[in-house]
Amino acid sequence: MAQNKQIKVYVFLTAVFMVLGIIMIFIPDKEVEKEVSPHVVIKIYNHGNAYYTTDQVAKLIMDGNPILQLVDVRSEEEFSKFSLKNAINIPLEELIDKDKKGNYVWRDYLKPEKKITVFYSNGDMTAAKAWTLATRLRFENIFILDGGLNNWIETIIKPVEPQATTATPEDYNVYQFRKAASMYFGGATANVAPTSVKSTVKKTVVKKKKDVEEEGGC
Repeated sequence: MAQNKQIKVYVFLTAVFMVLGIIMIFIPDKEVEKEVSPHVVIKIYNHGNAYYTTDQVAKLIMDGNPILQLVDVRSEEEFSKFSLKNAINIPLEELIDKDKKGNYVWRDYLKPEKKITVFYSNGDMTAAKAWTLATRLRFENIFILDGGLNNWIETIIKPVEPQATTATPEDYNVYQFRKAASMYFGGATANVAPTSVKSTVKKTVVKKKKDVEEEGGC
């Protein structure tokens, strides 16, 4: 457990420094001054509130809980092949895109009312970058899927039965939940994306919505 925590911290800190480089290159100085400082970002992370487990996400999906919003930050190509149920695709490199009026294109998706947004990628790194960037830009209620899709497959899609000699009752409870989740998500085919909607299409929809609102003067 301690080793896994150290790996997470290393991945997160690496993401922080990489994102700082992105911000310095692509975001004007006057906007950087308005951002959450790197020190505050690290404090938020160290508070232990940056991750959602695969079990938590699976339960929210199975319960049909509308509070959950999943954001796949991989490429469109990867998203079109595999994704989690009802996820939207915002590739990491598009996260800070702006429209002609200087508004963040994905603002309405990253600031939904009464929702939590969980970023995910294949592992932790890309999602950690997205989380760091969004946190610095003052978006709230955002999280990282712990272990990404790789961990989703290992824990939810192909759960391993605990060893009888060492397992606790809690281990068996978790396993029973994951077996039920695996059946719900269709086993090995659970991550196949059922939609052909591309992120570029979603971006166009957001832009049109913004244009209508701004032209209406409200």
